[in-house]
Amino acid sequence: MTTPEHKNTGQILQVTLPTREPLGHEQTGTRPCILLTDLSTVQPLRYPMIVIAPLTTKTLDPLPLYPRLTEGVGSLPVASTVLLDQLCAIDANRVQGYVGTLTEEEFNPIKQGLLLMFGLNQTTRKDG
Repeated sequence: MTTPEHKNTGQILQVTLPTREPLGHEQTGTRPCILLTDLSTVQPLRYPMIVIAPLTTKTLDPLPLYPRLTEGVGSLPVASTVLLDQLCAIDANRVQGYVGTLTEEEFNPIKQGLLLMFGLNQTTRKDG
C-alpha cells in the first residue's frame, strides 16, 4: 500500500480506529475506511483531522445508510459495506496506508446517504 496525501474525498484508506470506553458498537482496529473530507481543506486546523466512514465485510440492509461496494471497487479485496451511521473525525496520523479511490459514480450512493442523513436533500427547509 502506498500512502499519498489523503485529501481526496472517496479515497479508501487503511485506518487504525481506537477502542472506546465504555465499549459500544463502534468499529475498532485496523480496517479500510472511506475518506469523506480532509478538514484542513476547509480551514487551517490545530491538528491534522479527517472525517471517515468505516467499512465492514458484513452485508447489511442497503441504502441509504449502508451503501454496498463490490469486490475490486477502489481496489477493495472483498465486497464491503460503508457504515455511514459510524462517521467519525480522527487524527490523520491514524492512517496506515492507501487502498484506492472510488470513482464519482461509485461514491454517489455514499454521497446520497450523507445528504439524507443530514437533511440536505430537501429542496425546501422547514424552520421552527
